[in-house]
Amino acid sequence: MAHENFYNLDDPGQGIARQLAEGIATRVFPGEQAMLSLVRCAANTSGSIHSHPQEQWGLCLEGSGIRIQDGVEVPFERGDFWCTPGGVEHGIRVGDDGATVLDFFAPPRDEYRHAGAGFAAAAPEARAGCKFCRPKTGEILDENDLCLTLIDTNPVSEGHCLIVPRRHAENYFEMNPAEAAAANKLLQRARERLMAEDRSISGFNTGMNTGRSAGQSVMHAHIHLIPRRDGDQENPQGGIRNIFPDRAKY
Repeated sequence: MAHENFYNLDDPGQGIARQLAEGIATRVFPGEQAMLSLVRCAANTSGSIHSHPQEQWGLCLEGSGIRIQDGVEVPFERGDFWCTPGGVEHGIRVGDDGATVLDFFAPPRDEYRHAGAGFAAAAPEARAGCKFCRPKTGEILDENDLCLTLIDTNPVSEGHCLIVPRRHAENYFEMNPAEAAAANKLLQRARERLMAEDRSISGFNTGMNTGRSAGQSVMHAHIHLIPRRDGDQENPQGGIRNIFPDRAKY
């Protein structure tokens, strides 16, 4: 289709090319008041959580996946469409069949008027001085769209690690359902990795401190995974009940 302002979705030579993430590419068609973005997601890929001030509508043309929006995970398939208000954090995760999604932005996103890479949007807001909002690269053991697994820099036992949300949530109860589910997946993966790497591990203490009176010192939600080994304490009975030693034995 060679006429001005007329396009074809299947013509790879049209539109402004942008690589959003590994395995996720788009062709952008900007107008004066709105913008169209044809996003093709390869199998088993995901887009990072981000936000922008523009309203966004999405229509699944092919495939299926999970739309992550304002902390909620919603499955979608061919024919489903959705609205994302401006400023709402969102992302995408697709499975074995990949997905093709037609996005509409109003007003247009200026950063998408030129070829480039990335979603060109701010990551979840980081709190100044919070070491879990901006962890050092060498401290990250694993990650997914919503959470990270970090080494504990002051470990209680060898292998002690932390699961933290990317978004600054002050404690576990401020994490949204999608973040809690993502944290649980990393918790399971960390346990499996540790068990495979160290056959001396025979148990775990898992939990979180919520509030200063409960011992929380970093006010960014984090879940402890502490490997235990036979004989590491003379009498381990009571586990976390030992925060009150006289109540540990029962």
